[in-house]
Amino acid sequence: MRDIRLLMEREVGDAAAKRPEQCRAIPLGSKACGGPQSFLVYSTAVSNERRLQELARQYAEAEEKYNRVTGAVSTCSFLMPPEVHLDHGKCKSRPHQAERR
Repeated sequence: MRDIRLLMEREVGDAAAKRPEQCRAIPLGSKACGGPQSFLVYSTAVSNERRLQELARQYAEAEEKYNRVTGAVSTCSFLMPPEVHLDHGKCKSRPHQAERR
């Protein structure tokens, strides 16, 4: 999983973008009871989106297998995708409105 994660981080790079619509978030990993562990923010301007999606799929499959083999447990909370925005030429995430209160 570590190698796949490193490949994903290289693909994301600095997440540079010129327009807000170039900023996206992709689910990352797999909780033991379902859903992603987190989200990775990236820019379509610098990342190969199809490659990143394939790496994310491989990472989630590897973590699902790890969870089964080890009998892992996790919270069953639902993780919302982050709000993404363009900040000084870089794609970043920010908490949802409800989380900022």
